[in-house]
Amino acid sequence: MLFNSAPYPLRMIEPVASCWAIEASKYTWWGRTELHIRHGQERRRHLDSLMTVIGCEIQQIEEREKELLAERAKMKRVMSVYEEYQQKM
Repeated sequence: MLFNSAPYPLRMIEPVASCWAIEASKYTWWGRTELHIRHGQERRRHLDSLMTVIGCEIQQIEEREKELLAERAKMKRVMSVYEEYQQKM
């Protein structure tokens, strides 16, 4: 089949700004304000993701700490039995 009758998917084509338009919009009061707002939003998203990662790591540390405490309690019992047998011999 050479030609397909299905329509092409819709694409949004952004207009390309000239270098002058980009520089003029960045360095006006409104452009600088927009850049600061965008920077603040990006920083907030970054900090939110860091807080999520920190929360997950804290949870993993607490789980590992519980495992190690249980292992230490088990080893105390084993060592007490070992010491009893050492005293008997």
